[in-house]
Amino acid sequence: MCGILGVYSNSSSNLPGLERFEESLALLQHRGPDSEGIYRFESGILGHRRLSIIDLTSASSQPFFDKNEDYVLTYNGEIYNFRDIKENLGIKEEELSSTGDTEIVLQSFIRIGTRAFRELNGIFAFSIVDKINNKAYLVRDRLGIKPLYYSIEGDKVLFSSEIKSLIHLDPSLKKINYESIPEWSYYGTSLQDRTLFKDCKKILPGHFLEIDLVSMKTILKPYWLPENIKVNRAYSRPEKELRGLLEKSVKRQLISDVPVGVFLSGGIDSSAITAFATKYSEKKIQTFSVGFDFDKGINELPKARQISKIFNTEHNE
Repeated sequence: MCGILGVYSNSSSNLPGLERFEESLALLQHRGPDSEGIYRFESGILGHRRLSIIDLTSASSQPFFDKNEDYVLTYNGEIYNFRDIKENLGIKEEELSSTGDTEIVLQSFIRIGTRAFRELNGIFAFSIVDKINNKAYLVRDRLGIKPLYYSIEGDKVLFSSEIKSLIHLDPSLKKINYESIPEWSYYGTSLQDRTLFKDCKKILPGHFLEIDLVSMKTILKPYWLPENIKVNRAYSRPEKELRGLLEKSVKRQLISDVPVGVFLSGGIDSSAITAFATKYSEKKIQTFSVGFDFDKGINELPKARQISKIFNTEHNE
């Protein structure tokens, strides 16, 4: 899962002390129990809590730097097409210091700038520092699967995977946004870029925030919008097309250096994912199901158990 945390400012006096930052980063330990990294420079301080999924070695530890330390990345997520990007951009093995997707994210940005964000197929939230041009970027995946919160306070920008780390860094952020309470009560979430805290916002899905580290001016830009999707209405067999897309997606997402599991309810969607996962996984797939004793007598465990038996998974209830 991983957790990221950072502060940018054009004045070192605006940066938090190291002890305070370490305490704030420790609040993300549950997101990344494998390792911790902190990097401080003249315009900011970056932190990372790592959950190792691809390239389990220290070579992919973060914050991650290019060889000249002109670019820095703190990243949460998985890029499913990182090998395709590597090939398409002509990135050679001898240019890399790791085998994971983290370095490909950074190298793609170094080569083609913000256009790289459109090429990423995956779930992600990250920040990149470009020391050459004195800029930083906060980037969130197309549909907003990974969380990325931020706050702008004068000449300071804070960001994190979770709001509680931001509030610990700056307790003044603990101001309730009363306008969001009805939204949260009705939808189970606050809408647009709002949160339940007045001065904390969400990076919108498919957007990135560009930060000028000299003037500290910010601008939010889209790199992908759902209305740009081209829909082919001439499908003669839409169910065949859907099956093919789902199968391709599941196969791509099996890239991992650790065991892969599936949340299995026994319904159509999770059963289909389980079917394709067991088809393409080199290792036995683990499935996980949860039963409740308060849901009007509805119990999905028998269905899930049946699907597990059909596809020979290692089942956990």
